[in-house]
Amino acid sequence: NEWTLEQRQQFLEVISDFSKFQITACQVDIEDPQNETERPSLLVNLYALEEEQSVDEKVSIEEICSVSMDDVLVSIFPINLTEDPKLAELDKEQDNLEIILLEEFRRKLPHDWIHEDNQNYVEEDADWDIKTCHIAEWNESHLQRYLQEDGCFWGYVTTNVNFSPWEMHVTPIINQGDGANNEEWIFDQIQALKEKQLEFDDFYSVLKNQRPLEEEEIRVAFNYGRPYAMASVQHRKRDGAQWLRCEILEVMSNDVVAIRYVDQGFRGFEKLKNLHRLHVQHTVQPPFMIEIGKFFKDNSLAETEKEWSDYFWRDIVPTDVPIVVGPKLQFLETGKLLYEEIRNIGEPENLLDQIPPLEDNTVYSDDLRTELDCEAENYESDESDDSLNLNYSDLPYPPPPGV
Repeated sequence: NEWTLEQRQQFLEVISDFSKFQITACQVDIEDPQNETERPSLLVNLYALEEEQSVDEKVSIEEICSVSMDDVLVSIFPINLTEDPKLAELDKEQDNLEIILLEEFRRKLPHDWIHEDNQNYVEEDADWDIKTCHIAEWNESHLQRYLQEDGCFWGYVTTNVNFSPWEMHVTPIINQGDGANNEEWIFDQIQALKEKQLEFDDFYSVLKNQRPLEEEEIRVAFNYGRPYAMASVQHRKRDGAQWLRCEILEVMSNDVVAIRYVDQGFRGFEKLKNLHRLHVQHTVQPPFMIEIGKFFKDNSLAETEKEWSDYFWRDIVPTDVPIVVGPKLQFLETGKLLYEEIRNIGEPENLLDQIPPLEDNTVYSDDLRTELDCEAENYESDESDDSLNLNYSDLPYPPPPGV
């Protein structure tokens, strides 16, 4: 309902205390069927800044209003209702206001100063054929340049990947220093991957390079190997979408597709309409991350033991410094790398040994069981929802296997 004149005055008094504002669109258009309009409303979260403050010091106008305006219901929406919350890690570097503005200007600038219409293309063009355009998954030859003399390699783990001794993603880096000082060489390699992602964004933001996939051709492509595509994911901090390479895992009901974001290190769900053909030139680059998992010494490993290990693993593996993986390594055909040891740099202890033995579970048992059971119930209730929030982003770590 409309605000009263007094309420509007209250709101004006709140925002008049600030000189700058940041609007974060929630990407949900609210259309009134009773009153159709060419420009429907857009839900946003409104933040405020004082003259000398940076974006990191912003305050929420919604939170101020919720306290100062008792008779007004204020809703603070999720940052992006259509985006996997884990993808927020992809744009953490974009929190600087100047970077945001420059990036929006750069993306709007036409490449050839003319409007590029969507051109006709030949479906059978081999350079765009989903049946043959397969991303080069990791293998021994790709890993060779990262291996050190002792047969190990350094890797970087980010907080948004799946955390489990049996399934984790690591960004490999070439050791160019002792890790104690002058870490610029680490950031240079990570920045190179971000620039590669920017190439994907620039290429597929051109209309003629956007070639949507049909459900039937995806199903056919499964007969020719593992199908790959480009997923158009809306970026909340700049115009246009971010284009992410993905492996299609399953075509589900309601035009939903289960996918693996090969460069980001986790799985998710996407609408079929957001999947496009992958060009062959973007298949040569291996995934930015290597999927790794520990050797199975016992194929009859109980689910209870896996749950127990997963629970502690996130707190054991560091995410702020590189780790050492190896030396015993073995690739599977899928590109997944099996390992036996993960260590901190300069330390001999295998981090796997820090997982408390299951036999010593008397200290943790009750609390851990309660927490795992609660998460399982929450996940089951979420699964019945018609939305696409079917991932594990609300949990501090992936739910127990089999849940």
